[in-house]
Amino acid sequence: MKASSAHSFIADCILNLDQLEETFYHEWSHRDPMEWMHRKQEGKWSAAENVMHLVRINESYFPIFDALIEGNYKLNKFPLSRWLSKLSGRMILRS
Repeated sequence: MKASSAHSFIADCILNLDQLEETFYHEWSHRDPMEWMHRKQEGKWSAAENVMHLVRINESYFPIFDALIEGNYKLNKFPLSRWLSKLSGRMILRS
């Protein structure tokens, strides 16, 4: 990806994220903190836990965005290898 197209892509992503943040704040800022932490079912996540998960996942993309902007992003030849190794590790721990 060329640097100029990477910058445009990143700028579009940031704009979309800003719009989502504004919509999210408008829809959820008035909620009671207890509502945020309430789990509707045992073993299910609360709204707050879901939001924190999404924040952590989104933050994992920041280094990729930085590399795209700098023009040194390298596509992982085995994008699922990290995911598969974590999955197999969890399976071994459970057995």
